[in-house]
Amino acid sequence: LLAMTRGLPLAIERTAMAAGRLGGREADLTEIVDRAARHLSATARQLLGSAAVYGPVTSVAELRTGLGCSEADALEAVRAGADAGVIEPTTRAELVFTHDLVRQAVSCWLSPSERAGVHRGAVQTLTDGGPARLPLAAEHAVALAAIDPAFSDEAIGVLLAAAEHHRSIGALESALECCDRAVALADRSGASLPARDRLSHANAALAAGQLLRARDLYRLAATAGEVEREMPTFADAAIGLSGIWLGEHRDEHA
Repeated sequence: LLAMTRGLPLAIERTAMAAGRLGGREADLTEIVDRAARHLSATARQLLGSAAVYGPVTSVAELRTGLGCSEADALEAVRAGADAGVIEPTTRAELVFTHDLVRQAVSCWLSPSERAGVHRGAVQTLTDGGPARLPLAAEHAVALAAIDPAFSDEAIGVLLAAAEHHRSIGALESALECCDRAVALADRSGASLPARDRLSHANAALAAGQLLRARDLYRLAATAGEVEREMPTFADAAIGLSGIWLGEHRDEHA
């Protein structure tokens, strides 16, 4: 199927539906994947569903840490999933799904509460895995906050930590995107974003070259700093704002 459709998502869905008619009707891709994996044990389905929530590629070690399963169960899930065609055959200790549409179908094997548990375990495992894992941890944190709004404050913190990691390696646009998502999540959840975090947002916009946005964000940070009586934050925001003002009004012929 993958070879015939060249991996194109729409072609995969249409071909699978046409080939997988059930009782005179077209079967969706989830049903096709379910039939291919009908022989899997409950444990294997649980582990593969959890791996699908983790992402397109998941190491057995991360899966074991996040779910607390045994190595034997994890490796058996890899073997069974490869036999069913939902993950790539591999000699390495990782799970690589054959296609993202297949991964999405497999993730439906878990209930919303089970998916929330996987996201929660992934956030813990990935944040403990060092700064380079923070961007992926942020994706799981946002997904968990969508299921459980009570997790929003923690998700905001993970997003801001991921932004700092991006900034440290020079990925300035990615840093700004993480800050944008943190602010949007705070707005949706009604969380109060501290002045220092608003200052980080403004700094990220400035570093990414978005001067007009940075100007407005520095104003917000300065106002928040004044309200919170965070004078260092207020001063830094004012300095950032004045720097942009000078840049906009300098006499280029002087």
